[in-house]
Amino acid sequence: RLKFSISLFQLPTFIYGAYNLYHNTNLTTLYPLLVIYGALTATSTLPCIAVLLTTPSLPATGLPAGAVGSYLTDGQRLVLLSSYIPFLLIPLAISVDMAGRLSKLSAAALAKGRKWD
Repeated sequence: RLKFSISLFQLPTFIYGAYNLYHNTNLTTLYPLLVIYGALTATSTLPCIAVLLTTPSLPATGLPAGAVGSYLTDGQRLVLLSSYIPFLLIPLAISVDMAGRLSKLSAAALAKGRKWD
């Protein structure tokens, strides 16, 4: 349920952000939104990666008798990690980049305001 509600924010924000970045419009309202989008997407992917890293590996001899639970082969773990890692790194980079851009805008606005004094 939570993942569904997060997706209702992420998909429209991604489309809105991509459109406005491409057209270079609404940047002052877009940057804070993309900081939130990047942080939310990266942090919602972290638990998935943690589960992948803590799920036991499938023994080479196969499942032991009476084994219960989930197991992953090394190949499955690699495929899943290669799918999830971009969903961690790219939004994290977006969040850091947009925070840097916001910082520059804030510094410029403060410097401009000081000139009026």
